[in-house]
Amino acid sequence: MPQYIYMTVPQALWQQAVNIGLYQPLSLNEEGFLHAAAAGQFMKCACQFYAGRTDALALRINISLLTAPLRFEPGKSGTLYPHIYGALNVGAVDAVELLQPDSMGGFEPCSIVKENSGL
Repeated sequence: MPQYIYMTVPQALWQQAVNIGLYQPLSLNEEGFLHAAAAGQFMKCACQFYAGRTDALALRINISLLTAPLRFEPGKSGTLYPHIYGALNVGAVDAVELLQPDSMGGFEPCSIVKENSGL
């Protein structure tokens, strides 16, 4: 199991989470879990769901510090993705980086993910 998983969140929602200590977007109530990604999945997921945004943050989450259960479950393609079954405690996030849009409509490589790409 990797040491880190990653998540993309809007900057304003992350600031609210920092203020209260938990990230619990509406999607948590709707789906029952938070979507995350392994290092090798992160950029594809960020581009798929946040392309064109200038307020997208990358979060690096230390899974040993999570207070909610974590499960690796298959997505529609059968690929396993990390799902957090509960609110994300901000204390589990050990790095945050603003994603920089690139000229192709995606994002420049993210340094907090690249340094752990082997996980």
